[in-house]
Amino acid sequence: MKFNEHLINFPNILNLLIILIPISFIFGNLLINIEIILISILGVFFYKKELFYFDDNYKLFFVAFFLFLILSTAIDAYYNYENSNLLKSFLFLRYLFLLLIVYLMVSKNHLNFRLFFSVCLLVTLIISLDIIYQFFNYQNILGFLKTRYHSPGVFDQEAIAGGYIQRFGVLGLFALPLIFQNHRTKLFLFSVITLTILISAILFSGNRMPFILILFFCFLCFFLFKLIRYPILISLFLSVLIFISTINLNEGYKNNYESFFSNTSALFKNVKEELEIDISTPKDFKSYREKGTAFGSGHAYIWASSIEIWKQKPITGSGIKTFRRKCISIFEFRNSVCESHPHNYYLDILNDTGLIGLIILIVPILYLLMNNFYHFRNNKNNIIFFALFFVMFLELFPLRSSGSFFSTSNASFIFLILGMLLGLQKKNKKT
Repeated sequence: MKFNEHLINFPNILNLLIILIPISFIFGNLLINIEIILISILGVFFYKKELFYFDDNYKLFFVAFFLFLILSTAIDAYYNYENSNLLKSFLFLRYLFLLLIVYLMVSKNHLNFRLFFSVCLLVTLIISLDIIYQFFNYQNILGFLKTRYHSPGVFDQEAIAGGYIQRFGVLGLFALPLIFQNHRTKLFLFSVITLTILISAILFSGNRMPFILILFFCFLCFFLFKLIRYPILISLFLSVLIFISTINLNEGYKNNYESFFSNTSALFKNVKEELEIDISTPKDFKSYREKGTAFGSGHAYIWASSIEIWKQKPITGSGIKTFRRKCISIFEFRNSVCESHPHNYYLDILNDTGLIGLIILIVPILYLLMNNFYHFRNNKNNIIFFALFFVMFLELFPLRSSGSFFSTSNASFIFLILGMLLGLQKKNKKT
C-alpha cells in the first residue's frame, strides 16, 4: 500500500500543526511549546534559506525587536548578577520563527484559513456550551465545579475561559462567511446563534475584560464589516437581555461586574494619585500605608509600580521578565503590588525593552494594520483580513488589563496572528 505524497508533504503537516493550535491552548503551555518547536523545526527544514530573506521592512523591524530584547537583557545581566533571564531572551526567539514560518505559509497559500477558522469555531462553540451548562448546573460535563464568580468550564480552576473564547471565537465567527458566503439566510441564522452563544459564554465565564472586548468587537464589526451587520445587531440585543437577567438573578456575578465597573472608573485617577505621592523613606511609607488606601482590583498600584520601574531605565528597559525583581526593590517605598508582570502589554514591553523596544514593535504593527485596512476595506475577499484585524486590535487594545506579553500563550497567539497579517501584506504586493 502506497502513501499519498500530497497528504504527507511539509505544507500539509505545517497546516495541521497550525490548525491544532486552538486545541493546544486548552491543554496549556507544554503542548503549545511542543507545537511551536515542531513548527519551527519543520518550517526551517522546508523553507530553508527562504526563511531568512529579509526583503520586507516589517520583517526587519520584528527581527530588530527580538534582537533588542536579547541586548536589553544582556545589559541588565551584566550589571545585575540577580538577572538570570538571558537564556529566556534567546529562547523567546522561537516566536520569531513562528512568525516567519506562518508569514511564508500565508504568502505562498500554504495555510488553509477556512479550515483553521472552522476549527476555532467548533472548539469555541463546544467550550462555550460547556460553560453555559456549568453555569446552570454548577458543574461542567467533566465534573469541574463553578465558583462564586466564574464558570471556567474545561479550564477547571484557571479563570481564562472568557479570554480563550474572545480570541478564538472571533476567528471562528469568520468561518461562517467563508462557508455560507453564497447562502445569506444560513449565514444570518448561524451568525446570530453563534455570536449569542459566544457572548453568553464569556459573560457566564465571569471574565470581565473579555466580555467588554467582545462587545467592543461587535461595535467595530457592525460599522466595518457589512456581511454580518444585522446578525450582530440581533445578537447584541439578545446578549443585553441575558446580561441584565444574569446580574439580577445571580448576586455573585452582579457583585463581580459592579466591582469591575467601579474599579475601572477610578483606575486612572488612582494611578495618577499614586504616582504623585512622595514617599522617600520606609518610615514615610509606613505612615502612609497606616492611613489606609482604596485598593480596588489592585491594577492601579501594579500599573503605578510598573511606571516607576520603567523610569529607572526608560530607553532600553531591564530585560525580559524582570518586573517582579525590580518591583521588590521599590516595594517598601510605595503602596506597590508585586506580581510577575504589570498586567498590561504596553507597560510590560516598556519595562523589559524600554521606549526603543516599544517603538520598534508597535509602530510597524500599527502601520501594518492601517496599510492592510486601506487595501482590504472595499475588497470583496476581505473576510480573512478582517478576522485577523479585529483579533489583533482587541489583543493590543491599550487600556485593557492582560497577562504578560512575554508569556507562552500570549506571545504564541500574538506572533501567530502577526505572521498571518504579514503574509497577507506580502500577497497584496504580488497582486
